Amino acid sequence: MIWRPPQSSSQNSGENDYVKSINNKIVLQRIENSVADLFEEIDLQWHKFLKHSFTTTQQFGYIKQIKQEASEQDSVVLQMDFSENHNLLIQHEVMQANWTAAQAAIFTAHVTVNKNKHHSIAIISDYLSHDVQFVDAAQGVIVDYLRGLYPSVKHFNYVSHGAAQHFKNNKSILNLTYHQSDFDIPASWTFTSTAHGKRLIDGIGATTL
Repeated sequence: MIWRPPQSSSQNSGENDYVKSINNKIVLQRIENSVADLFEEIDLQWHKFLKHSFTTTQQFGYIKQIKQEASEQDSVVLQMDFSENHNLLIQHEVMQANWTAAQAAIFTAHVTVNKNKHHSIAIISDYLSHDVQFVDAAQGVIVDYLRGLYPSVKHFNYVSHGAAQHFKNNKSILNLTYHQSDFDIPASWTFTSTAHGKRLIDGIGATTL
């Protein structure tokens, strides 16, 4: 089995191929061929894998380093992400309420103050869009909270995955350049490679739900 972009019907190679071309989404296909063709496909994609592996290794090495160096007298690390929007259910609700259930967005963060001191944070909001505005507002809430606990902290290291919708985009980078003037403290931001930005914050979202 291999995940790949959908092919057109003219490219369909046999009955065993599962091809579903809807809005250019990635689909799972079953492709049967020789071992030699498999090695050829691996050879074609090997350079992409090596680049991705190197990038991921270097990024996580750096993230591990800044977490080890974190200190309430200097810099703290804040890893953040959105959890899925949660349906707000009422016990013994009527059946029709299932179609009109209100929702809440959950923004999660894990803060490394030092090797032995950590904070888990979940911000619950009725603003359901996972966008830059939400991220900026959440950063303001978290910065105020942490500076109240650790007034001597001098720098924030943000860590997130690279989703362009709410993290890795020009608006977020612009907000980062104004972090000092907006929140009176400088900050930096590390983006992980695709599909590698989860870990602790997933558990925070699951526990909140």
